[in-house]
Amino acid sequence: MNIAIPNASNLLVERLKERAAQNHRSPEEEARVILEQALVTEPSPTKGPAAVLEELRKLGVKTAPNSTEIIRADRDRQSR
Repeated sequence: MNIAIPNASNLLVERLKERAAQNHRSPEEEARVILEQALVTEPSPTKGPAAVLEELRKLGVKTAPNSTEIIRADRDRQSR
């Protein structure tokens, strides 16, 4: 598949060329890599809350306890 990007700004073209040179790639190959990183290896932005929570737990991120527990503890603390 060939993709054309009409009206790409000069800045965009220059940045692509610079990035390609830094990575020892052609601008076309660099554009493919950028697209792959953005569309294939990145998580889907349509994941639901449960999937996001699962990913966070896999990364070792600790989440707060259940909100019901927090509300009960606060209520009990205030009633004293």
